[in-house]
Amino acid sequence: SSTQNAKYIFMLRHGERADWAGDYSADDGDPELTKDRKTQANKTAKFIKAHLIESFLGEKVTKTTLRKHNLKVKIVSSPCVRTIQTAFEIASVFGVKEVHIHNGM
Repeated sequence: SSTQNAKYIFMLRHGERADWAGDYSADDGDPELTKDRKTQANKTAKFIKAHLIESFLGEKVTKTTLRKHNLKVKIVSSPCVRTIQTAFEIASVFGVKEVHIHNGM
């Protein structure tokens, strides 16, 4: 079977909650990510995309290659704000416009 038709599942946990870092003032029980963790989610997505490009497409990874390839990706998130923020950071790296929210996660 071709690696281009292969399907992979990557599961990520959200980053640090803002309330645990002490920079969250609202009391709605659904805290956001810290700014550092938004950056971390973005870097993680770039790492995963680079791994897929290098391993399965056989190309050297550069900033240009990362931008050039739009891999077919479906992103699913729980409805918590911090997980949605993580999902959209990842979506931006993969060029995905839609994040599927699943209430059972």
